[in-house]
Formats: sequence, C-alpha cells, structure tokens
Amino acid sequence: MQTVHYSTARVFAMCIAMLGFIVVGVFMWSGLYGKGAFAGAILTIIGICGLPAMARYLLGGGLILEYDRTFVTFHGVLSTTRLRWDEVTGIEIEEQTYNWVAKNRFLKIKGPFSFLGYASMTERLLAKKHRPIGKLLDQITDYLESPEVAPQQPVRQTGFGSVMPDTRSTGVIGEQPVAAPQMRAGGFGRKGL
Repeated sequence: MQTVHYSTARVFAMCIAMLGFIVVGVFMWSGLYGKGAFAGAILTIIGICGLPAMARYLLGGGLILEYDRTFVTFHGVLSTTRLRWDEVTGIEIEEQTYNWVAKNRFLKIKGPFSFLGYASMTERLLAKKHRPIGKLLDQITDYLESPEVAPQQPVRQTGFGSVMPDTRSTGVIGEQPVAAPQMRAGGFGRKGL
C-alpha cells in the first residue's frame, strides 16, 4: 500500500493560522461596523471551517491518500472515500493563480469522491518527499503501470545442506547411471606401487 502525506509542520502552521483567523475575525466583527464587521465575520467563518480539517490531518499524521493497484482511498476534510481505480475517470494537475501573484497547484483525481466529483490535494501542504506535485503524479502512474512482482520465496535449506554430498540421481529414467570416478589405491597422497 502506497501512501501520500501532508507535511505535519505545514498542517500545524495552518492550524495556528485558522485559530488566528477566528480570533482576529471575532475582534473585527465585534469592534467594527459595516465592511470591517463583514470582513471579520468572513475571517471567523474561514477559521471555523478550516480548523477541523487541519486538525484532522494533524492528528492523522498528515495522511491524505492511500493506493495500491486495485483501490485508492482519499482522506478528505469530512470523510474517507475508497474507490476502485476503474471508477476513477482521470488524474490531472490544475494550477490556480490568486490576484496574479500567488500560485498554487492541485492534484485532482476525478471520480465520485465527493459532491464536487473529484479528490484534491494541494502542493503547498504536501510532505517534502511528495513535492513537486508533478513528481507525485509520475510516482502514482509509474506504480500503476509497473507489473506486479510476486514476492520471492526464500530458499529452504534441508538437512545439513552443503556439508553432506549430493547423492541424488541426475540421470533420466531408463538411462544407465554414470559411474563415479575410481579412487587410486594408496590414498593420503601416497602413490600406489
């Protein structure tokens, strides 16, 4: 089973940021009027919605995706969804630009993971070994396209193994046995007279 993780340090930083959004949003909402109060309410809502998701990833060790050659399991914000790979309709990288300055890339696995119709992972939160996101996409497709290799069975040693000579017949049934080489008389290095 292959796994993909978010960086726990980055998820922890996002938890702190979400707490900050809640605190600042509440102060703005309660202390300001008009647009300031509205902005404070928006910050509070973002913090309240984002904190449980970040806490879930933090407590789960950053696990976002598990896959093998048969199934893919996405650990989303609200639930965990497991699908067969034949239910997945595509995998792509999507880049989003915010105000022509900040960019973020997402890996989207299309399929009935959520009401949006895809599972999404952000490159910003991925653990270092899974970045850049193009490398992660290559790892997933290489794993799925490589042939499955059966684990090798260990060679079983029987008896004394290499200590005892092999006395098994190597001939074919019906064939005359091969005679063993004859020992010279005398032995122990002396020549026979």
